Amino acid sequence: MKIKLILLPLILLISGVLIISPGCGDDDDADNDDDDDTDDDANDDADDNEFPQEACDQFENGEVEQKGVVESFDDVFSEDYHADLDTPVEATLPDNAESYIHFPVYQSGEYVVFLDTADVFGAVYDRNGDEASASGGIANGMCEDVLADHYHVGGVEYDGDGESPVPYVIKFAAVSTQTVRFIIKYYDE
Repeated sequence: MKIKLILLPLILLISGVLIISPGCGDDDDADNDDDDDTDDDANDDADDNEFPQEACDQFENGEVEQKGVVESFDDVFSEDYHADLDTPVEATLPDNAESYIHFPVYQSGEYVVFLDTADVFGAVYDRNGDEASASGGIANGMCEDVLADHYHVGGVEYDGDGESPVPYVIKFAAVSTQTVRFIIKYYDE
């Protein structure tokens, strides 16, 4: 009987703590932490959508530059074969021959090449001919009817003098003669 009397207050005390505990742990800060995570996720989603939407807007509304491509890597560094960043570019690819155009790199990081035509992208190279890492080959989900393909080019290294850009080169695949439009953007993560 003595044990039961000692255990009963202990059981009630523990039960009272357990009953009260959920209410004590359920304060405003805990709720805000969960909401903040949800808000952060929503902001991340918005940020994730902002970049491809910007590419769509620039591609559809920007003034298109007509540029040439060249079939020799060694000849690509002329102004005639230069594509500016954030500007829609239109070029006619030669019949069944790889071709090249270069773009300026002002800072190290990741660049994205958005194209209106699938299966024409070949690779990206630095000015020494070393291939950069590219992944993708899928439509821009924000405007897939306009930008049918895009590639993320990672590990792009700026090794210039700090004032002038360095050229990186896009190689187009050997396809039948066709006109393609594309836009190149720096991806500021």
